[in-house]
Amino acid sequence: MEQRLSSIKAELCQIRQDRTRYVKADEVLKLYLQFQDALVGISPSDRKDNDKLISDIMLLLSLSFITVGFTRHITSQYARALTLRMLFMFLIADPAFTFKELQVLKSSLDRLKDASQGDDGTEAPVIPLIKERYMALVSEIEEWYDKVSTVISQLPETVWPIHNQVIHLRRDILAEVINPEFSKSRLEQYGNKLRKIQFHMAQSEEEPSPIVEYQIKKAFTLVEYFSNGISKADIEAEDPQLYPIFTTLRETLSEIDVFVLTRRWTMRCSDLFERMESLLNMESLLLVNTKCPSKLNQPTGPIRIDPSRKYWYLCTYVARRTWALIFRLLDTTEPVSEALSSIYNQLSTLRRCLVEVQEAGVSNHRELYPYQMKLDSLERLRVDGKFVVNGEIPPGQGLINGLLAQCYDMILELEVEIDEKQGDESENENDYSDGYTDSDAASKITYSADSLRSSYYDRDNDPEHEHTDDDHLADVPDANE
Repeated sequence: MEQRLSSIKAELCQIRQDRTRYVKADEVLKLYLQFQDALVGISPSDRKDNDKLISDIMLLLSLSFITVGFTRHITSQYARALTLRMLFMFLIADPAFTFKELQVLKSSLDRLKDASQGDDGTEAPVIPLIKERYMALVSEIEEWYDKVSTVISQLPETVWPIHNQVIHLRRDILAEVINPEFSKSRLEQYGNKLRKIQFHMAQSEEEPSPIVEYQIKKAFTLVEYFSNGISKADIEAEDPQLYPIFTTLRETLSEIDVFVLTRRWTMRCSDLFERMESLLNMESLLLVNTKCPSKLNQPTGPIRIDPSRKYWYLCTYVARRTWALIFRLLDTTEPVSEALSSIYNQLSTLRRCLVEVQEAGVSNHRELYPYQMKLDSLERLRVDGKFVVNGEIPPGQGLINGLLAQCYDMILELEVEIDEKQGDESENENDYSDGYTDSDAASKITYSADSLRSSYYDRDNDPEHEHTDDDHLADVPDANE
């Protein structure tokens, strides 16, 4: 059993690491079905002995499903559920979050619950063990959400703005502490901002909130503990094994931070596996050494940062920050295969440019030529209405065709706007040098927009298309502290 599972994991890792080609859906599905067969009739003892290996394969499969665009399948949701569970675990240990951040987490929890209501086996049958563990994660997250939400319920809405300021200041303080270019003056500035908030609270007629007072005290404690920054000697003095852990965590955070900036062009979702595996291996070590409880810590009363464990606490912060960035990456992943990601990124960029053009306005048809030419070049990649890559039709066609139709519609609207401004004279003033006239361009756009509009407006029925709510992305919690 162990040899069979190890072989599946090795093949998944090999596919993930091969950068000479795209990850193919057929390859992932083949290994998924092999994993399903391996689990048939597995004994409880074999399952227990190979639990770590099984968990690794499930995570690899989940990230691979996301990579090839199978984002609606419950297997792909497993990685999201695992990440959300880690975030809530840190919130239980140290409740420091804003109301908007909790709303984003609740929205993600609701999507996970919706995914668990039905077996989306459009790409592959759902493996019972994956669903079992997925449901356990969702149930645990829901229970923890109910506990964490009680913290916000104790906070009057009138003090939310102050509470938000203090939470963000705490994060700024910790971010400065782990900054390789640490500045004591910047840390002191954060301390001064805390004092101003404290002063305004004292002058206010409103009764002070114990929760806000607690967060201010904790922020001051952090400034005091790390007033001179951190050093290798100080960390090793607390615990000889700690410095390599801290270094690994900080490097992982830096790598994930780069992924956030470049994910649309360079990241393969399965690249997250090693980072997530490393963080999961450190989970128990971090929580034990920071003496974090399994039940909710109320953000009132005495400060719970053990001076003899302050660098372990700092490691926990770095881990929490990293999980938050992973959450953001997974939560904003579009249901598009890696093979189509380049086309999707180009269309997304083109759409953003057209939105800016609509806002700024255009004076003549010639200003639209670059966008028309780009759309035309992407249109030529389609074969019988499908984008074909290496003879295959990758998942994500509905979303990309929808974007293409949107771009055509936007250019058509801009053409109409120009015609209304210029009247009939515009038809004779702006001709292509090769005889390709503006009216020809408008005719082509109208035809293409009409041919695509049905796929765009009917994509609710496309099993490959997953609804996403981009409005909340700005508030995805980075959980810095």
